[in-house]
Amino acid sequence: MALKKYVVDTNILMSLEQLDKLIEYCEGMINVPIYVVEELDNLKIAEGERGFKARRALRNIKKNEDCIEFYLPKGETSWFLPASLDGGKMDNKIINYALTLKSKYNIQQVVLLSNDLNVRIKCFALGIETNNFVV
Repeated sequence: MALKKYVVDTNILMSLEQLDKLIEYCEGMINVPIYVVEELDNLKIAEGERGFKARRALRNIKKNEDCIEFYLPKGETSWFLPASLDGGKMDNKIINYALTLKSKYNIQQVVLLSNDLNVRIKCFALGIETNNFVV
């Protein structure tokens, strides 16, 4: 059976009260680019619901860290994005990680989970499978 990797976008983690169903859906393991953790770290100080959801997501990550593979680029990052996409944008960094899994590590089944329509459109254009995840 071919290996399938599930890359999780920030908005998915912020939308969930707990990660149990997500981990089950992802066959026991999720991939979280460190960019997602950075984005949550920046959002955790926001007032109101947004800050609360970011802090909850970080607690859920810590609680479930045995079921999470973290992507931490070491040294120079390989860019597989087309030059027309801004590599500095957080969404594009997450998309680039999915492309890295496919191109550099030759993992054919990569699924980026995101509720962000723009991310999903870009992934479609780049040949990356996407799904939203709603409990």
